[in-house]
Amino acid sequence: MAVLREIVAVMSVRDNKMAVLRQLGLESVPVSLSELMLRLGDGFKEPSVRRWFSLLIEEGVVKKIGHKRATKYLAAGRSKENAHGVSSCFSSSSLEAIEIVKRP
Repeated sequence: MAVLREIVAVMSVRDNKMAVLRQLGLESVPVSLSELMLRLGDGFKEPSVRRWFSLLIEEGVVKKIGHKRATKYLAAGRSKENAHGVSSCFSSSSLEAIEIVKRP
């Protein structure tokens, strides 16, 4: 019975981490922790989300922008622009087409 509780606890932590990452992925601009906590609701504790962010930043899944009170977070795949200044919401074939159109 104790093993089952541990498995359920591990699964719920993983599910909660995925929910945080999913919500962050929905954001089109970087958000502060307090903004994200409002969107997540009461089921999440700030110290846990901070800890998960630290792990996700180390893994390269989340980008941290700024310091201290000005810190904002963004899902790594949602960075606003690539090296060409084009929104990353485009597929690679779309980016190629944009480059062709931009040529003189």
